Amino acid sequence: MSEGKWCYSFNEENFEGDFDTRDDAIGEGLYYYEEDNQSELYVGQAQEVSLGVNIDFIVEQLGEDAYEQCGEVAEDYLCNVKSEHREILEDKMNDVLQKWMDEFKYNPTFYTVGNVEKVK
Repeated sequence: MSEGKWCYSFNEENFEGDFDTRDDAIGEGLYYYEEDNQSELYVGQAQEVSLGVNIDFIVEQLGEDAYEQCGEVAEDYLCNVKSEHREILEDKMNDVLQKWMDEFKYNPTFYTVGNVEKVK
């Protein structure tokens, strides 16, 4: 499913279809709505799943790991990382993550749905 494509659902949870326009999604949905005797019809637009690194969690975990290994001498390790340094690290780690996902085909094949509206 491509970002921005339209899809339909009968329960507002499980969406299907890959339509260029809202009207095309509604048309297909109405066909099955009537054929399968459904009680509700929703349409929405596909949105890319946003995955990435939580740098705060990683920095905190590194500090905890250092403390577990070395004790009190590591108590304040990485507690004062500047926000701009966190942002740089997060960008670099997200770049590495995306390359890894691309290389080994771990990109999501699913999507979220936004702009959902009830048609019937």
